[in-house]
Order: sequence, then structure tokens, then C-alpha cells
Amino acid sequence: MSDSFSLGIDVGGTKILIGLISTKGPPLRQFTELPTHSSDGVRSAQLRLVGAIENLLKKSSVSVSQLCSIGIGAPGPLNLDNRTFDNPYTLPGWEGWSMSQFLFDKYGRPITFENDADMTAYGEYKMRKNSPDPMLILTIGTGIGGSLVTGGEIYRGASREHPEIGLIPTLDSGDDCYSNVVGSLESWASGTSFSRKAKEFGLNDPGELFTSMEKPVVLYKAKIEMAWKRGIQTFLHCYYPQEIVFAGGVTDYHFDFFQKGAIKAIKESRLIDEKKVRVSRAILGKSAGAIGAACYAFDKSV
Repeated sequence: MSDSFSLGIDVGGTKILIGLISTKGPPLRQFTELPTHSSDGVRSAQLRLVGAIENLLKKSSVSVSQLCSIGIGAPGPLNLDNRTFDNPYTLPGWEGWSMSQFLFDKYGRPITFENDADMTAYGEYKMRKNSPDPMLILTIGTGIGGSLVTGGEIYRGASREHPEIGLIPTLDSGDDCYSNVVGSLESWASGTSFSRKAKEFGLNDPGELFTSMEKPVVLYKAKIEMAWKRGIQTFLHCYYPQEIVFAGGVTDYHFDFFQKGAIKAIKESRLIDEKKVRVSRAILGKSAGAIGAACYAFDKSV
């Protein structure tokens, strides 16, 4: 049986990462990236996207005939019914464009079009030994996003919408949140909130929030810890995941803080068996979204 390959496209506000994975035969993972430049319009995106895809196939010695599926992950809001972008905030200039229809017309392969956080979670799920189930991934960066994989499928809300689990309320106060949720987890424990508060305290770096011994900073850190504990305990009692995975740029610098807080939350939750819940770091790094999109497309095409 000949080798076959799946393509995954992780669309971001500043760059697009394209990954090619083998679905049969020897393992292969190849990647390329290009700037998003959505404000340059759809036609520019089409030309650059096809050029990047075909260069990646050529570099990997893979023909179009060997391509069995294409998956796309993109930041919401998305119109999943029409498979179009609906995000003037992150992807201005692409509103109403169906990248999936364009690629289907070009290559004639099955296409999936999903939320990027969901595809990151799916990639981590598929590439982990014994695929933990349920698996909760929390992506901590500018904001806090996340996704749940249960029964091998992405958990979805009404109309297949992506639940914004980083916006759950934790404390009865906090910085203003665009969601209008007072004291959301994101308003307390995201990169944006850390940067804002560090500036207010006159600190040179957000990391000093975790090392400063100044009393106001120490008191604020205690509030962050409480918000984080309450957030994790909410997830534990709602989902009871087998594994909680932390991803995102902020965890590159503060993984120990988030891990210790999560373990403490597990130990203090009387109805949760601490032996049944693991806490770990994401293993795929920045390639998770592209790998997840490629895996998801292939799984849905067979």
C-alpha cells in the first residue's frame, strides 16, 4: 500500500504554520511557515498559501496525488456552517472567505475547518502515549484558552461552538474583561494580566510578580494563586480529566507555578482521586496546531 500524507494548516494573526505528516509508512513531519498578512486581502493569501504548500510538498518529495486530507485550524470567531472566517479582530480582510472551499477547489481533497485551540488539543491528544481520555489542555498566553478531548472527540457547545473555558469566574474582583465576566481566570492568570499588573507595581518584568518580596506584590500573587486554584478545581469537578496539559508562551517561563498550583488544587479536592489526574507540559510546542489539524482531517476522512 502506498504512503499517504495529511496537511495541517495552523492560521494565526501574524503567521501561518503548515505541517505535513505521514499517515502510513515511515513517519514524516515537515513544516513551513509564512506571514499571515490578512489585511493584504484574499487573493494575496491564496497565491502565497498555494506557493507555500507546493514548496513544502516538493521539499518533502510528496506528490499531490499522495495527499489524502487537509485540515485547517484558525482563531475564532468562525462560521463553521459556511466554513468561513468571521474574525475582523485577528484576521481583518478575510471576513467571509472560505479557505477550505478554496483548497478543496484547488486540490480536491477532504477538508476540515476548526478552532485552532481545538486542533492544538487534538494534536497533543493524538501524539501522547496511550492518549489520555478525557484530556484537558489549557493554553496560557496573551489570554487563556483551552479545549477538552473526551471519547476521542473534541467537546463542543451549542451549534458546535468552541467553549471559552478560560473565561470562567474565579474571584469576585479583577481587571475588566472583554467577556464581561467579573474575575475571570483569564483576567487573573494570563500574560496580559501579568504584564499589566507588573507595570502597575513598577516592576521591570512580569516574572518579578513571582519573585518580588514587596508586600503589595506578595499579596497580589496570593490572589493569582487563589484564582488559579479555583479555576483548576472547577475544571476538575466538571470534567475529571485523566490529564491536564499546559501549553502557551507563558508556561514556557512559569510552568512550575502553574503545575504546583494545579497539583495543590487536586490534593485539596476531596472528591478527586489525585492518582487519577496527571499534570504535564505540552509536548508538541508551536507545531501542535498544525499536527492536530492534519491528524483531525485524516481521522475524519477515513
